[in-house]
Amino acid sequence: MSYRKLCPLLVSFLLLSIIPMVVECSEIADENWSYRGYSVRDLLAEREGFAKSVTGGLNGKVYHVTTLADGGPGSLRAALENSEKLWIVFDVNGTIWLDSPIYIFSDKTIDGRGAQIVIRYNGFRIMSQRNIIIAYIRLEFGGGDAIGIEGESTNIWIHHCDIVGFGDGAIDITKTAGPSVDVTISWCRIWCHKKVMLIGSDALDETVKNVRVTLHHNYFFMTGERNPRVRYGKVDAFNNYLYGWADYGMGTSMYGELLAEANIFEALDDADAVVPGVGTGAEPSYPSYVRLKDNLLLNGAIAREREPERVFKREDYYTVNVEPATEELKIKIMSLAGSGVPFPPRIMVNVKSPDFYPSKHYINPKSDPFVFSKTGLDPPIYVGNLTRFYAIIEAYKSPLDKLIFCEWDFGDGTKITLNESQIVLFRDPSVKHAYSQAGRYIITLAIKTAGGQTIVVTEPVNIMPAGGTSSEPGGDQQPPQQPPQEPSNQTNGETGSMDPALQEYVSQLQNVISNLRNQIASLQSQITELEVHRNNLQNQLANLLDQDAGLRVQASNNLYMGIGAGAVIGLIIGIAATALLKRKQ
Repeated sequence: MSYRKLCPLLVSFLLLSIIPMVVECSEIADENWSYRGYSVRDLLAEREGFAKSVTGGLNGKVYHVTTLADGGPGSLRAALENSEKLWIVFDVNGTIWLDSPIYIFSDKTIDGRGAQIVIRYNGFRIMSQRNIIIAYIRLEFGGGDAIGIEGESTNIWIHHCDIVGFGDGAIDITKTAGPSVDVTISWCRIWCHKKVMLIGSDALDETVKNVRVTLHHNYFFMTGERNPRVRYGKVDAFNNYLYGWADYGMGTSMYGELLAEANIFEALDDADAVVPGVGTGAEPSYPSYVRLKDNLLLNGAIAREREPERVFKREDYYTVNVEPATEELKIKIMSLAGSGVPFPPRIMVNVKSPDFYPSKHYINPKSDPFVFSKTGLDPPIYVGNLTRFYAIIEAYKSPLDKLIFCEWDFGDGTKITLNESQIVLFRDPSVKHAYSQAGRYIITLAIKTAGGQTIVVTEPVNIMPAGGTSSEPGGDQQPPQQPPQEPSNQTNGETGSMDPALQEYVSQLQNVISNLRNQIASLQSQITELEVHRNNLQNQLANLLDQDAGLRVQASNNLYMGIGAGAVIGLIIGIAATALLKRKQ
């Protein structure tokens, strides 16, 4: 073959081999994709129950949350209120303060593994959407429901979440419709909450009859009631741990069906663990059905069946591995349930002010890196107002974490102690106190646990002159005293006469000490914020390095693919060109 005949072959080969094929380099969340060592495959392997077929953002694009802002580019809201299929991960740690609820669209996964994410002030709404996974985050202290599911929503999985102190429900499934509404709630921890989970809101609303909910390995700690309360729907509850409910544990009414198997019910001051036919006098007395199997009832807990033969059979829908209800299972749930986001003890107050919501508010929100104040102000506390002070303590992760004693020191000479029985009675270390003089004080709370640990929490508080809005209902301008209905041991500092000069010196010294404490607290807060900022930068850098390495590998693969494909195509064109020249000759 002459040089002239080889020329077309060589030219076409060279041209096509140096132009690699262009392949889009966006991240796709297939089952093999992982972030920070947490894979999609591993999370989906934990699906069980009625929502076992949920996939969330599987095979969709990966969305990185890069800001704690409520909205805008890189925000959680921008991802969730988007019709695109997304697997959402977090490059940041901290609190996302929501000005309004986020309405989640279909085909989303919120994957909080490896991050520390708190949602505050508002929660999530799922309105006629499907295929949604919410995993490994904490929702805390907002109004309304933390998570509300309504309409024709289905295939919803809520997994390893903490829900703390919302004004209404923790997870409510109401006003539903459609052929089936399938929900699984697993390994979640719900505490500091009164009304936990309502399935069916209107007593006469039969549209909720197709709701099917699986509850397993959840931890309900010192809640009020509704763990859950079932109207019309079917609920499969197995391997859950309920500790210290106030009114009742699980309840049914209005044709609701409850299968309760291998759960652990540990009563404190109320024995009603499972109550068929729970409700108010205004609710029609329609029947409901409960089947009990192999539950562990502790400390006098009582569970009652009703027409168990009318309850659905789990095996008609799916199979699961139910663990025996034992002390070992109890310890397992206590230690593993929840999001894993740290929750240090906090001092809070109950305030009535439009600038502060919800009513339970941190005295010093800036001291916690996962919380910030919406207004930047301290909650208003006035001289003479009887104010309720709360200690919000994390749900016990071990029996050794149980509180057996606490002491409040309000910095004005008043100390109040609570023993174990009083802590149980009030549901948390909660006391009332009124200051008699304006000024800045340091509140100290000392907590002792069954394991012998002592935890000390201190917070500064500003007391304003009399005349402001009441901090506690019925507490306007009341003298500083403990209410008689709350037993406690109160000791007041001596108020004997003192030399005026010495008294002035002591007052100045107290002010100096108070200022030093405030400066130390401020420095600690700044150090904490810097540490959080440093961690965020490290996480972003690690993510960029991971992305860079992935893009390099992908670009290399694309180059080789392009060269190979170009070589083959060039060879084919060259052969065709040579054959054409031969034919012309």
